[in-house]
Amino acid sequence: MSQTIVLTQSAYEEIIGRLERMERLVKELVENLKASSAYGSERWWEESDKRSLKEIKRGEFIVFDSPEKMEEYLDSL
Repeated sequence: MSQTIVLTQSAYEEIIGRLERMERLVKELVENLKASSAYGSERWWEESDKRSLKEIKRGEFIVFDSPEKMEEYLDSL
């Protein structure tokens, strides 16, 4: 059983354009996934440590005077 849909040229072009954009996004996503490290892997920990050390060097951290102050801060998030 065949079914046919009639489309205007502009509707057809819009569908093709959206499919092309989705293909590019999927390709980009796959490339990003291949480039990233699996969570918890040795490589992931190494990258995480490097990022953390850079953040510390830039002063991007918070010091708490007590556990209560830390709890207050976390509760405020």
